[in-house]
Amino acid sequence: MSKQESRQGFSYDGEQDRYVCPEGKYLTFHNFKKAENDNTHKIYRTSVKDCRDCPLKSTCANLQGFKVFKDSVAKDLYIEMHERMQTRQGSKARKVRQSTVEPVLGTLINFTGMKQVNTKGLELANKCMIMAAIAYNLKKLVNGIPAKIRRRKRKLPGNHSDAVINTLSACLLKIANILTAFSIDYKSKWPNNHLLCNLIIQPF
Repeated sequence: MSKQESRQGFSYDGEQDRYVCPEGKYLTFHNFKKAENDNTHKIYRTSVKDCRDCPLKSTCANLQGFKVFKDSVAKDLYIEMHERMQTRQGSKARKVRQSTVEPVLGTLINFTGMKQVNTKGLELANKCMIMAAIAYNLKKLVNGIPAKIRRRKRKLPGNHSDAVINTLSACLLKIANILTAFSIDYKSKWPNNHLLCNLIIQPF
């Protein structure tokens, strides 16, 4: 039995790799087409002759007089993923991603200059990513300090907690080692976010 799936009133025949319209005409594979996002689509279309006398032509066919569908070459993978996301396990995995992975990506893109990396080569792009990750982890580290202690430090600058200072010092030392390993020139122009670079480098 051929694989069937509904699409806007059309059915897809997986064995013949074609769509069937409500009037019984076929949209057969015509050609591959490269999209702007580098994705490749398969183009399916009817003939002008098939659509010429169709009562649905005015609302279905394009200006050239035929019907066209385009599918990604990875369509089967999209369908498989969609079906997996409808399961209980898939729904649970989606919620975990929304609460863990996506907030991190959003912060890196919107607040650490990672929306666009203006460097040449993967090595320099990796350095930008490392800097952004350091800034993000420092923020997480500071936010991990109880609010009561942070408020007390603001009121009494001279009264420091040894545990907090030691933790921050160890973290900053690791960052210094990473920066040294990358042989970063403080005056170089490779960082995508110069403010971020200054904020991290100044403590040393």
